[in-house]
Amino acid sequence: MMKPGLKFMSIALILPLLMAVLGEAVSAQTTTNSSHRSAARQHDGASAETKSQVSGGGTLGALPKWVGIKNTSFELGDSIISESAAGNIGIGTATPSSKLTVQGLIETTLGGVKFPDGTLQTTAGLAALIHDTTLKGNGSSGSPIGVALPLVLSAPIGGGERLLTVKTNGGVAIRAENQLGTGLEAISNSSPGVRATSSSSTGITAISVSSDAVLAIAGSGKALFALGVAQFIGDVQVFGNVSKFGGSFKIDHPLDPENKYLYHSFVESPDMMNIYNGNVTTDGNGEAIVTLPEWFEALNRDYRYQLTVIGQPAQAYIATEIKNGRFVINTNAPNVKVSWQVTGVRQDTWATNNRIPVEQEKPALERGTYLYPKGHGQPDEKSVGWALNPEQMKQRNELMEKTKKQ
Repeated sequence: MMKPGLKFMSIALILPLLMAVLGEAVSAQTTTNSSHRSAARQHDGASAETKSQVSGGGTLGALPKWVGIKNTSFELGDSIISESAAGNIGIGTATPSSKLTVQGLIETTLGGVKFPDGTLQTTAGLAALIHDTTLKGNGSSGSPIGVALPLVLSAPIGGGERLLTVKTNGGVAIRAENQLGTGLEAISNSSPGVRATSSSSTGITAISVSSDAVLAIAGSGKALFALGVAQFIGDVQVFGNVSKFGGSFKIDHPLDPENKYLYHSFVESPDMMNIYNGNVTTDGNGEAIVTLPEWFEALNRDYRYQLTVIGQPAQAYIATEIKNGRFVINTNAPNVKVSWQVTGVRQDTWATNNRIPVEQEKPALERGTYLYPKGHGQPDEKSVGWALNPEQMKQRNELMEKTKKQ
């Protein structure tokens, strides 16, 4: 057991040492707290100072951005992004009309836009255009740009817009190929369905191996209007009347087919006339019977006859006119050769319902104009073509003038 004197002596020795340790701890804590308070005061002061440095202005609806540092202050201003009261975002516009409205060019550096259905619409800068089958190809000869079919282009009625304009300095502007059906179909209610102009080559080339190369149908007006020379290689069928200045056949000259052509003009008549002819020799009684096709009398009416005796002087006459598909020639001597000609006027249903008028007054729009103004000493602008198709005629003349200059 410790003696009382030693106990008090131990306490007396330990107490000063404990007080010294506690004093240092309190001093350290005080110093630390003081440092923290000082740092906090400095931080709050800096924040207050920074906040007081922000300046600038803006427009209602525009998203702000840092526009620069002016002296030592930070300055705010308008960005090109705006948000309307309806929550629509605009880029480059202050009046967005949809959830996202962009005024200007959109460029995607990663190459595409993803749609809600998971498909990707990539840009033309990549190897191909792909969005289902809507667009495809990169526009090269080996990968032509394709679109979903059918492709329908429409414009407001009366707007006068050209739905499709294709310009090229050489080659083919538009090529339409179809293995089974129509290559190109153009339907118009009041103006040309297809218009093709060329200053130095063919405006339209149509080629078909097993069907019609060009099929033009018009309820009224012109189904096909061509300024200049139109060339058809192959058969041409016209379900209607053909009006022309003149006509001829053109063939390789029989005597010099490599170097010359031979022309013959058509035979013209005010009537829809058919001509038939032949040679016959009368028998010992001076009689000859000429047999005609069985359809002759159904097709013709108003017969006219011409007889010419060949090889000897003799008289020939029509003993019996056409009846039951035949007529009889008599001569005043036996065994006489006779060259005969018979004409008839068409009486089939088409000809009966569509007689060609021999004389006709010009329509009001065509009065004062000429089919062939040059022949009457008049300028080209006095032609019927100018009256009916002024825009096309003007365009033709501009192309001709351009070609001359070139």
